[in-house]
Amino acid sequence: GCALAVLRHRVRLSPELDIEGLSVDQVLRQILDQVSAPRL
Repeated sequence: GCALAVLRHRVRLSPELDIEGLSVDQVLRQILDQVSAPRL
């Protein structure tokens, strides 16, 4: 969704995550998968 596009430029990976080969999108997806969407 749009969350990745909105957050992507605000995230900088730690050297450990970069060495593991994780991308910003992968890390954001892992975080967003753990957070429930708000109910409207």
